[in-house]
Amino acid sequence: MIEYYLLILFLLSSAYFSGIEIAVYCVNRVRLQYNADRGNRSAKIIKKLLNDPQALICTILIGNNIVNYLASAIFTNIISEKVSYANPGLTATLILAPIMLIFAEVMPKDICQRNADKFLYPASPGIRFFSQVFYPLVYLLKGVNKIPQFFLKNVNKRTAIFTPYRLGFFIREGAKEGVISGYQDMMTRNIMRLGSIPISKIMIPLNTATIVSSEVNVEQMKILAKNVRFSRIPVFSGPRSNIIGVINMFDFLSVCTEESKISDFLKETEHIDANTLIDDALVIMQKTKQRMAIVIDKNSKPIGIVTTKDLVEEIVGELMEW
Repeated sequence: MIEYYLLILFLLSSAYFSGIEIAVYCVNRVRLQYNADRGNRSAKIIKKLLNDPQALICTILIGNNIVNYLASAIFTNIISEKVSYANPGLTATLILAPIMLIFAEVMPKDICQRNADKFLYPASPGIRFFSQVFYPLVYLLKGVNKIPQFFLKNVNKRTAIFTPYRLGFFIREGAKEGVISGYQDMMTRNIMRLGSIPISKIMIPLNTATIVSSEVNVEQMKILAKNVRFSRIPVFSGPRSNIIGVINMFDFLSVCTEESKISDFLKETEHIDANTLIDDALVIMQKTKQRMAIVIDKNSKPIGIVTTKDLVEEIVGELMEW
């Protein structure tokens, strides 16, 4: 009778290892990191095991092969006692193979694929136990696995772990699981887009921008200040395309006199090529500590203006005040 109990035990163990094998690939990595950061013991165990995926897979395969062999040996012994006229090994294989395929492979993998987190977290102490028990064999297999490296080229080259697609997947999963908010999801996706959008797509064209002539007087500037909501305004001399600087309306109006000239308050501004990507433009403006830049075409002709507000809005959405 004990043989039947052992057979059931080994079949369940085979299902256990098969389930773990698929669960380690399907576990939600975002939730895993979140739970580990919150001090979840099971999550910490899983993260540590996943740090050496080769050892983890070796542990699973060793355990699965051992219990499969033991289940087959016990079932063969049971058959040999019950059926004397047939080949017990062949009979055991014909009967046990479909049973193990369905109940120890297909079913547990299907269940654990759809419920990876629910299965892997409580199973983590067992995985750690077997990884310690099988450590000598795992160490040996890892050594044997290095042999093909002497014959295969570029085997040590590693691909990027976080490709844009993979990072986008983790972001979507994090939002779906509630680890990050919808607003954080939006911001992160916007940041990923910055490296593909030129500033020409978000600039204010020069022919529609609010700019002021260097010839206007103080009274005209006061009238302009009442009608615009911008604190910095580009200044041109002669044709509108000849931008000579930027004036800060607050600085000018707070200290100007009737005899003041705009040219005395002009500040130089950065000129950025229209094809410059948003993330690069943001870095340039941060380094130069300027909040406004003139956008130029390939002939260095001013065609628009862009502000740090415009750039930041591509990440956080529209800002009412700046």
